[in-house]
Amino acid sequence: MLTTGALSLVVINLALLFGYRVRTKWSYRARKRLFYVALCLGLFTLASDALRKRFLPTEEDLVELAQSDTPLMSIRPEQNRFVVEFLRRKIANERAYAQTAAAMRPLSPPLYSAQSFADKVACEKTLTNLKTAAEADFRFQSEQEEANKEFRSKMERVGGRSDLTAIGDRVLDPARKVNRLEKEWFSKTVKLYQYAADHQLEIVVRDNSIRISAESVLKQFNDQLTESRDLFQEFQSRVSAVNKQTLKPSN
Repeated sequence: MLTTGALSLVVINLALLFGYRVRTKWSYRARKRLFYVALCLGLFTLASDALRKRFLPTEEDLVELAQSDTPLMSIRPEQNRFVVEFLRRKIANERAYAQTAAAMRPLSPPLYSAQSFADKVACEKTLTNLKTAAEADFRFQSEQEEANKEFRSKMERVGGRSDLTAIGDRVLDPARKVNRLEKEWFSKTVKLYQYAADHQLEIVVRDNSIRISAESVLKQFNDQLTESRDLFQEFQSRVSAVNKQTLKPSN
């Protein structure tokens, strides 16, 4: 794209420069000849860019194609079609996941609130709701990985370009890191609420605050609560960073 833009700029500048000289010195025949030369250069630029996009597309070209309404079966050669198919499937998975997430209700009582530790029933309810949300996240990531696996298999079958084959891993890597962190946070949080459920005799919730008389239980509870909260904050921060990213090629 940059090469084409630069070439077009050169052609335009040359046309303007020679146009000035034409108007001042050159004959009608010379002006006409220069016009056809400039026209041929412009057509050549358009044709060469179209051929490059078809046979040597950049990642930017394929992302643009994936976001267009071009029918999949009309895309040639096969490796280009496979990349576009994967990117469209990835986008479709993201839209489906967004609909699922939007339909979910906020945790009640809120996560980490005193009421979520009020008794064994509250702890178990919190865990059940949390598992539902987390499993939706893990299922979404699994679907993306399956799409990438099928994409890589197709590319290997046709001997696709290695840089295009790597697109799947590149666009999924940020979400993979978030997913690993979420699994770690989820595991720690499950242990926290299980610990609270198992120590309800020592844990008392009064006036919307948690009171624990046994020092050993208090220390264990606070340590687990702090670890879970810290991981949750890091997880939320990474999710926010990933959500700000758009489907763009790497530089």
